[in-house]
Amino acid sequence: KLAQRKNEIETDVSSLKALINEMMWDEESGFYYDLTMEGKQIRIKTAAAFWALISGVADERQAERLAGWVEEEKTFNRLHRVPCVAADEPEYDPMGGYWRGSVWAPINAMVVLGLENCGRHELAKKIARNHLDCIVKIWKMTGSIWENYPPDFLSSGNAEKTDFVG
Repeated sequence: KLAQRKNEIETDVSSLKALINEMMWDEESGFYYDLTMEGKQIRIKTAAAFWALISGVADERQAERLAGWVEEEKTFNRLHRVPCVAADEPEYDPMGGYWRGSVWAPINAMVVLGLENCGRHELAKKIARNHLDCIVKIWKMTGSIWENYPPDFLSSGNAEKTDFVG
């Protein structure tokens, strides 16, 4: 019975990975996009795409393309990495704007672990060090840690609460 249940779960996981790749992956841009309730791709580049790395949904070729986006200065490779929305998106806020570009520790943890999961250890290390270096510099300037940070400035951005990390 346990072996049967294990096979069922493996089949479900395989089907879900295939569905995610079919519906959310865009081959032309090399990116995973969120979906509307109707199943249409929302053509906004967000850090949510990198869940495909940590989950194992992305194959080696897709992982390579996603890693390229993390290195791209026009999108996710900002002064403080990794913003939740790519810098080349119209709604991007260089001061963070909460979910319009802010850098969040849990998102960076997901990106770092995802990159490690697909063998990109040096890139993962660069991002982790960047995040830690930036928050230490901001702590030294402000005496506080913050829930999120602006991607393009070493400051607390538009965060309102000191010593608040959610």
